Amino acid sequence: MSLHHQLAHHAPPSALPPPLPAALDLLVDRLNASSGHSSSAAAAPPPVRAILIGTNEGSPLHRSFGTATSIGGGGGHGLSEEILSSVESIWSTLPSNAPPHVMAAAQAADAAASAAAGMTGTISTNPRTGEIVNDAQPPHPLLTPLGLGDEVRVVTVFYDSVTLLHVHLSPLVVTILATPSANIGSVRNIALPLLKELLQPARKAILLARRRALIGGGDGMSVSSGGAAIGPGGAALSNTAAMEEAFAAGFRAGSFPRNGMVGSAGISPEYYQR
Repeated sequence: MSLHHQLAHHAPPSALPPPLPAALDLLVDRLNASSGHSSSAAAAPPPVRAILIGTNEGSPLHRSFGTATSIGGGGGHGLSEEILSSVESIWSTLPSNAPPHVMAAAQAADAAASAAAGMTGTISTNPRTGEIVNDAQPPHPLLTPLGLGDEVRVVTVFYDSVTLLHVHLSPLVVTILATPSANIGSVRNIALPLLKELLQPARKAILLARRRALIGGGDGMSVSSGGAAIGPGGAALSNTAAMEEAFAAGFRAGSFPRNGMVGSAGISPEYYQR
């Protein structure tokens, strides 16, 4: 068995619904092209090695290595599974820098406020910027007292042999693994707006699933026999809403790792013991 297939066999399955995985693979290709890498140069490793997506509490959701190393593509990313797992479960929690009990309290407060306002099924966004208004993310304990804002948005870390770019889109953290030859300026200019747009439905779905789990109520949605998401009044949902529901359904069913995440069973005891 090739190295790629060994690593793919042990890698966690993607928790993102179609067509997000394919779109993220194409994004890796575009970032590599912006750094002057040609897909025909098979011998040279690409400047952007991977995009890892998980929660800011350390739960991995998806890995993208580009279309050349997609499953069955015949290529291999050659990255250490141990390193990838560490980035997903430990390093991804650094932008948030909030202890588990503080995170849980912020999520509980958001659920209570939403229930009181009758907005358990709605995530408010800024009409001008499209930003999620309340992502239940507690203020950063170091930045806020210094008047530097409430959240870490982007962190770029340079090492001798690798460059890491953490993009905090609460409750998600996207980590871009790149080599020193990558054009980081181009990667930021291309990746940041596209990631924000691509992952907005997933972010909303996680926030809604957490909120409903804490409140303990249903969401009034179902899936028809044809696979279309159906709203409370029986009307078919839009493509974006259907994607949100597909993601939330997987979350409620326990398909995703719960390393600190609030799922359909509430907050596990291990959440407070970490």
